Amino acid sequence: MLNFLRGEGESPNLIAGTLKAAVGLAALGYLTLHSLADKPFDYGGLSRLAANVARKLPDPATTGSVLQSAKSTRLDPCVAPRRS
Repeated sequence: MLNFLRGEGESPNLIAGTLKAAVGLAALGYLTLHSLADKPFDYGGLSRLAANVARKLPDPATTGSVLQSAKSTRLDPCVAPRRS
């Protein structure tokens, strides 16, 4: 009756393969969730890591080619067109 789900026949069955992959991914997700849910989340460690990374990286708004164009740009409010 359910031979199409088992993949019996001459060619592989698309439905059977899809169901097997979905069940495998669901089982893997369930096991991963259980292994991660038992451990408490370390917010202090995460904030220390973020602070260390932020200290080592330069400010992204003033790096590379943006730095040269930012230095050479002069804003004059008197030259700007007026809005009506």
